[in-house]
Amino acid sequence: MSDQGTAPLTLLGSNISYFTGKMENYLRLKRIPYRLESMQFPAVRKVLERELGVMQMPAIILPEGRYMTDSTKMIE
Repeated sequence: MSDQGTAPLTLLGSNISYFTGKMENYLRLKRIPYRLESMQFPAVRKVLERELGVMQMPAIILPEGRYMTDSTKMIE
């Protein structure tokens, strides 16, 4: 991953998830620094439901702490 002088995004997902792979490919292509963290259940479920109102994979935690989900919306 290339560093653009910013803190990396945290990508919560699974290496067997098509949508996690889609996000990893996009982040690599755009040289956006990130680190992949495997979703650990049930702890991550509680956090995502609190922050997003839903449990979806993948999710991104932005450097400022904001959470996002839906790979298409994250790419937009």
